[in-house]
This record gives sequence, C-alpha cells and structure tokens, in this order.
Amino acid sequence: MASNRTKAVDISDSVRNQVYERDSFDGAPCCILCGSPRMLSIAHFISRSQSGLGIVENLVTLCLGCHSKFDHGYTHERISFRRQIEEYLKYKHKHWNEEMLVYRRE
Repeated sequence: MASNRTKAVDISDSVRNQVYERDSFDGAPCCILCGSPRMLSIAHFISRSQSGLGIVENLVTLCLGCHSKFDHGYTHERISFRRQIEEYLKYKHKHWNEEMLVYRRE
C-alpha cells in the first residue's frame, strides 16, 4: 500500500496529459528548454526526493538530454535550467510559488 507522500509525488495520467498539452507548440509537445519534440519526459521542478508534488504547477516537459542536465549536469547548467523553468512556470501559472509545490504531512 502506497503512502500518502508517494501518492502525492506521483504523476497521474491526467496530470501528465495536462503538462504535455500546456507545453505544446503547434499542437505537439516539446521540450520547454530546447524545443525538441523527441524523447520527451516529464520533470519535477521540485524533485520527488525533495517531496515535490506531482501537480501541473511543479512539472514541465523536457527532452531526455535537458532532463539529464537538469538533474545531473554541471552546477551552472542546473542553476540556469532551474531559473528558466521557474520563469516558465511563473508565466504559465499566475499564482505560482515554490511553497505550493512541496508535500506537507498533515
């Protein structure tokens, strides 16, 4: 049986579809960083390991290359990508703030 935290950080099919739709250009999902429509994945802005929720406001579409650099790249790449993703999410979600993206045990 999955814990409440596990359920909260997982990405449902419905949320995944919403993220791909939001991050589409001319009707096709693409990486929000480089624009590639190939080998796409959904990335948490606040990671699962940091209790980042599986909600639209915490997720973006990235190609596997950008996702890997965001998660494991050189520090300057990760910082740059983090800033770009934060600005994108703030633009797409008017009331976005980082505090709303983290699972809090009740």
